[in-house]
Amino acid sequence: MAVLADRQRRVAPRWALVAVLALAFALRVYRLDAQSLWYDEAVTAQVVQQGLAELARWTADDIQPPLYYAAVAGWTRLAGLGEWALRFPSAWFGVLMVALVYALGRRLFGRTAGLVVALMAAVHPLWVYYSQEARMYTLLTALGMLAGYALLRVEAAGASTGSAAGASPADRLRWWAVFVLAGVAALYTHYFAAFLLASFGLYFALAWLAGGLRPRGRLLAEGGLAAAVMAAAYLPWLPNALRRFGEDASYWRGTLKLDEALRHVAISFTVGETMLEQRAAPLAWAVVGLAAAGAGALLWAGCRRRPWAQAAAAKGGDAWEGGQLGDQGGRSADGPAALPRCGAVLFVLIYLLGPLVSILLLSYSNPKFNPRYLMLASPAFLLLLAGALSLPFAQTADRSPSTVRSTPTGHRLPPAAHRPPFTVCRPFFPSFPFFSSFSSSPPPPAPGSPTPPSPRTTGAVRLLMSNLSCGRTSAWCW
Repeated sequence: MAVLADRQRRVAPRWALVAVLALAFALRVYRLDAQSLWYDEAVTAQVVQQGLAELARWTADDIQPPLYYAAVAGWTRLAGLGEWALRFPSAWFGVLMVALVYALGRRLFGRTAGLVVALMAAVHPLWVYYSQEARMYTLLTALGMLAGYALLRVEAAGASTGSAAGASPADRLRWWAVFVLAGVAALYTHYFAAFLLASFGLYFALAWLAGGLRPRGRLLAEGGLAAAVMAAAYLPWLPNALRRFGEDASYWRGTLKLDEALRHVAISFTVGETMLEQRAAPLAWAVVGLAAAGAGALLWAGCRRRPWAQAAAAKGGDAWEGGQLGDQGGRSADGPAALPRCGAVLFVLIYLLGPLVSILLLSYSNPKFNPRYLMLASPAFLLLLAGALSLPFAQTADRSPSTVRSTPTGHRLPPAAHRPPFTVCRPFFPSFPFFSSFSSSPPPPAPGSPTPPSPRTTGAVRLLMSNLSCGRTSAWCW
């Protein structure tokens, strides 16, 4: 009976994901050809009728690279040039986006968060809208998510020094290859992909500096090699890209209005682009406020230091485990999710804010801003919301008295060391058993219980950045 229940627990989320993907596909192909092509889509229809050489020459003088047009050109050779045929590649990549954001959500915050973010993505107005438009934005966003997921897999494969660390160097190299291929494809899809890849590079650098990646020298060399390969692959197109970042006479000159740009981004990321701004703005800012509160909650849950870790730091050790010990980044085998780790929250914040800040800064000198240019960062916004919404489930699972976890080196910890201290909730909910069970700070480890080992290196810099790193085994990190 227990085996049957365990099997049902394994299978149910898979069927839930299949249902979400079916819903996403249905929404994206419904009335796909109901409207005629608008100007930008007509440009796509005109460009894809050219040969590859002529297509490359045309896009070299346009504001978009050639990969999307080349892919649609191959598809239309088989499917024709009707509205449905031209838009179907975007719908297909739109469904792929839902699958990829599920994979990211599960790896960062657990299976519950993965299903929540997949459902939000399936019905998100912005994602459905651009999945029914014959332009490159769904392909760009999907490639960005694939690159981000590959980088997380690289980090997980190089995050430990134990037996699992060097057990799969081939896996790590394969994920590096996926990262490079997805990054190069994104660069040949849209010029602003460079800002997203730079943000991923920033996250990798922070994780490396925090000491969470092992072996450090090899990972640094592999990251540098991956960046060099992407640069070399993009070098033939680089002069065209630099020319497009200069002055473009096809746009009216002007000055970026930051408040207006942020308002349009907030509306785009929350209610899409089909609602009147006057009605959409209040709702959009409310959702953005919830996302900001969720980010704060995730940072608190993932980055705070446990009392026993503070004691270890007082003895001269490094308390880098304080925010992650016992937290598998929300990923458990099939049971409830654990609390998120600090590095997962950091990844999502850099994923969101890196392209946003970069594109807005560029728009000050070259004002060609449109909210759809930031669609490549919209998965991070949904991941923040889903991670915050799934946080109560992770906390409830984490309070089980039978839960006993181990440190990466096998030291067992008492269950109390993993209970989230809900001290702040007690004054407001003193009579609820759920909150009262968390009402006191967890006690220190019992006398005689082993304490976590001191790391090999110490120092103020590593103490400062300790909570940014993941654990020392891939299973521990994620």
